[in-house]
Amino acid sequence: GVPMAYIGRLNPDGSIDTSFSAHPGYWVRTMALQSDGKIVIGGWFSNVEGQPRNTIARLNSDGSLDTSFNPGSGAWGTLGKGIDGKTNEFIFATAVQPDGKILITGNFTNYNGTLMNGLARLNSNGSLDTTFDTGDGLSTWGRSLTLLDGGQFIVTGWFNHYNHGDHSRMAIVNPDGSAVDSFAPDFGLLSAVYSAIPLPGGKFLASGHSETNTFHTDIARVNPNGTFDTSFVGSASDKTEMVRLQSDGKILLCGYFESVDGVARTSIARLNPDGTVDNSFNVNIDNFAWSMFIQPDGRILLAGGFHTADGLSRNGILRLFPTPPPDDETPPTLDVTTPAPHVNTIDGATFTFTGRAVDTNGIESVTETVNGQSVPVTGKTNWSATATLSPGTNVVTFTATDTFGNVASVTRYLFHPGKAQLVVTTDGNGTVRPNLNGAMLELGQTYTMTAVPKRGFVFTSWSGSATSSDPTLTFRMDTGFTLQASFAPNPFSNSAGIYRGLAFDNGNPDRANAGTIFLSLADNGSYRAQLSIGGVPYSFVGRFDMNLNSSITIRRGRTKAPLLVNLQITDDQTIQGTASDGSFNSTITAFKAGFDPRHPNTASAGLYTALLLNGGASGEPNGYGFLTMTVTRSGLAILNGMLADGTPIGEATPLSANGMIPFFVASGSSTAFGWLQLTPNGSSDTDIQGTIHWEKVSRTNIVFSANLPVLASVYHLPHAGTAVLSLNNPSLEVDGGGLTQTLSDSFTLSSHNQVTFATPNTDRFSLNILPASGRFVGTFVDTNSRHAGSYRGVILQKQNIGGGFFFSGRQDGRVFLGESGSTPP
Repeated sequence: GVPMAYIGRLNPDGSIDTSFSAHPGYWVRTMALQSDGKIVIGGWFSNVEGQPRNTIARLNSDGSLDTSFNPGSGAWGTLGKGIDGKTNEFIFATAVQPDGKILITGNFTNYNGTLMNGLARLNSNGSLDTTFDTGDGLSTWGRSLTLLDGGQFIVTGWFNHYNHGDHSRMAIVNPDGSAVDSFAPDFGLLSAVYSAIPLPGGKFLASGHSETNTFHTDIARVNPNGTFDTSFVGSASDKTEMVRLQSDGKILLCGYFESVDGVARTSIARLNPDGTVDNSFNVNIDNFAWSMFIQPDGRILLAGGFHTADGLSRNGILRLFPTPPPDDETPPTLDVTTPAPHVNTIDGATFTFTGRAVDTNGIESVTETVNGQSVPVTGKTNWSATATLSPGTNVVTFTATDTFGNVASVTRYLFHPGKAQLVVTTDGNGTVRPNLNGAMLELGQTYTMTAVPKRGFVFTSWSGSATSSDPTLTFRMDTGFTLQASFAPNPFSNSAGIYRGLAFDNGNPDRANAGTIFLSLADNGSYRAQLSIGGVPYSFVGRFDMNLNSSITIRRGRTKAPLLVNLQITDDQTIQGTASDGSFNSTITAFKAGFDPRHPNTASAGLYTALLLNGGASGEPNGYGFLTMTVTRSGLAILNGMLADGTPIGEATPLSANGMIPFFVASGSSTAFGWLQLTPNGSSDTDIQGTIHWEKVSRTNIVFSANLPVLASVYHLPHAGTAVLSLNNPSLEVDGGGLTQTLSDSFTLSSHNQVTFATPNTDRFSLNILPASGRFVGTFVDTNSRHAGSYRGVILQKQNIGGGFFFSGRQDGRVFLGESGSTPP
């Protein structure tokens, strides 16, 4: 009943260990406990506590992520289809060796960039142990791992080969990664081995499933050379997921079967050492069992898809005695810890009782009644129950029953006082719902009221016996209780709307502290927002106070410092603020969408073309990034284009009333951001003002960090018979990108925007102008290297030029067209 995703820890009596809290992103399929209490987990997840961890991670003993264990990109790639029919990487089993190294097996072909098919060994810090050589590894999935003496281990699964050797579904692996060649089992086609354990004398027990006659028993005893030991007579009717060996030599098996050796046994059974059914062991569960573990005291933990066992409710996990326990006639120990023994009066109408019940053979149930009425109880050993008390004396009885039916009871007599009158007033134009002014309310009871402002007003605060800035107030009634709800004229009416903007450090722009913000502001000052910083989105809600300020703290797990977000409404169109976690302090600026169909944007509507000029940073591409921007009459700015390395630009955002547009592109290793301001028909040499900060990173460092000036023009579709540019002697040139020299050639531009290059056109230039979009594309061939290149870009009519970038091989460079002899920007 307690939210706990994919992994949890129980106390010895089965109750929840609340000191353990873990947050994997998806399925945990396997766990291995280290000697220091840390837990290696594997499965089908891509993150833990929001941190990237692909299929493998290690937790501290309290469940938090152990950041000293860094698997890099983890285990990925697939050897076959996953459980859902898709090709998803998956770790099926983990094992911690005595030296602290970690074995993993499953469905993967790569570990942190190194080819590893289905089996790998890791160092204790999560790095790959390169001294462990599996060669070509498993031919398909691995399913289980079992450690043997001397550093050897068993690996089982679906595979036919290990490093090209014939090892059907099961192999014994040496400490160096080689397989024991003398052990060569053959479980046949359409079979799988789900688990295997060693036996005294060098033999092994294997469990699994087969659709053929080779392994039709679904459990087998295997000789040291891999052949089947036919003297073992054990046989299951369906899949056996796991086998375990008791200290007395008897064998436990669990799975999906309905009979063993022809004897009815549902999902769990015990065999004698020769494989015959142990008739002294029989438990009736109603569904499959997946996993078993024998505790040091011999008791057996079982997990699976069952709901009942021997008629008792047991959802998914239970514990069995290996033999019937002796009769128990001793009642359990039952203590009530809250309220303390000396407390006889309870002021509140509701009260949470807590206590503890202990018994050698376990607690079956704890119950509570108040004045003869049953109250729900949570937990057994450590239990709690919330009850409603009546005015006057309440008779509260607690009862604990152990698994043998022995009962212990405790009765408490608790007095609860009566009622008192509540006084509620208002200041300003508003009402309270429900209005409990003058009502006689029970002392200690919890009540809720909501302050509702009239039109044109907002709620400001509750004052009196309780204070709050939230219009909905929940309070606990006491004697002499008074409340006042205050209202004031609404300062948010003109500011309400949708805001979009950017967050980054103006003095030190960096992809780690940059991002976007979306905020929807209601006319009562409340808002919902999403702030993305460093590629991670954080959604939150809040409310501006009457001074138009808001402060929100965003918790980001145990490994990251909280993010403090301060916002202020600076005018009817602008919200500004900061976002900081102590290591950075990013400035937030957001503008309200300024236009809609009722107030169309006629002055700015149209098509614009722009170049993102080279910033001159070391390692930066030589070419120009470019974009086209369509501004609709409703004020929507639609941007399309490319950065100079080919990173696509695709964005649609409302235009603010002052013409500001937040620009943000994050794709792979590239991040570019900055403000653009639309200034059509202005006196400046560009119709879009702004500078774009562009960063590109590798796995280990920053490739470059550059600030790109923006050069732009309104673009007008030319009339029929009119060229897009007015050039007397047009010329095209390309440079950079691995070229040994600048290549250029002159051309003619017809009134129909057809391009003809001068002969002999040594560099085989081609140029195709696209008048409808303001773009151009073309190709060339470097006469020195004979490498072909293709380029693309946009036309800037106001500047009477065109620009963009080209690719030649894996290198890129600049392309410029304009009046012959003119200097590129």
